[in-house]
Amino acid sequence: MKKKMTIPTVLLALASVGLTLSCNNPSDESVKDAREDVQEERQDVKEAVKDANEELAEFRRDAEKKMQDNDNKIAELKNKMAGADAKARDNYNEKIAKLEAKNNELKQKLQNYKHDSDSGWQEFKREFNHDMDELGRAFEDLGHDNVK
Repeated sequence: MKKKMTIPTVLLALASVGLTLSCNNPSDESVKDAREDVQEERQDVKEAVKDANEELAEFRRDAEKKMQDNDNKIAELKNKMAGADAKARDNYNEKIAKLEAKNNELKQKLQNYKHDSDSGWQEFKREFNHDMDELGRAFEDLGHDNVK
């Protein structure tokens, strides 16, 4: 009877040791899979950074074009007011100076922006576009005032 219990106990002990060793030592296959996963994640990060940089560059090009258009509008508005009386010209030039300062402020804001996170980028883009829209409306309002 003693012999009958010893054999299953020994077999159970050997199986336990075997399972324990196999669980503690990762197989080459799982290590290989983990390395592949890390490589894929690195590639995904590289692509995301590349995409973000491309989007930022495109946004900057578009914004710089709009700001250049604003500079052209400012020059046109200054030329239109050259023939007006002194009081109207002074008032108008003051409004133009504010628009010009806002346009320059936006140029600096765009130039100084550093991409740090996607949420930060989205917030910057939203605020910048809002400010650009307000500036565009201010140009339109000033043009309407000039027509009157």
